Amino acid sequence: MIEVSLSYKAKPRRTRRLTKSYFSGWVKWESSKFEEPKNVFKDRMLEYDENDISIENQESEPGITHLESIPWYLGRQKNMGLKSIALNDSSLQKDWSIVPSNKLPSEFSIAITGMRGWEKDPNYEVEYALAVSFEDLGGNLEVYQQIKIENEIEIEQEIRIS
Repeated sequence: MIEVSLSYKAKPRRTRRLTKSYFSGWVKWESSKFEEPKNVFKDRMLEYDENDISIENQESEPGITHLESIPWYLGRQKNMGLKSIALNDSSLQKDWSIVPSNKLPSEFSIAITGMRGWEKDPNYEVEYALAVSFEDLGGNLEVYQQIKIENEIEIEQEIRIS
């Protein structure tokens, strides 16, 4: 399971209802696709940022076949993933995907994109925190056993009995 959580802090405007007009600014995350090299992902995100076009509708770089997106549980839009819930409708965004271990991408990238809200200051920054975790749901991978030796520390103790 791949799990992504993003939380951000922005000034609210209480008289507004939608995310774009309620927050002074907001952020969202986007992940790379299966087997999408990091340089291709980076170029795709920069192109998205410059042209402000929908990430979901973008094609892969010329010469690269259409890459399959990671099937996130909630998804970006109300018509994706779990119906009627959109990931970007809150300052706390969490989504997950259960992917068979033999299908995990060899490279995994995440981009955080800042979006304009009602704040007009071009230097306004939105503070955020991102957490990404990978979990073995089947209990078949013994990753901890491989790094256990690195985590163990011997402590010499002197015990006195009186």
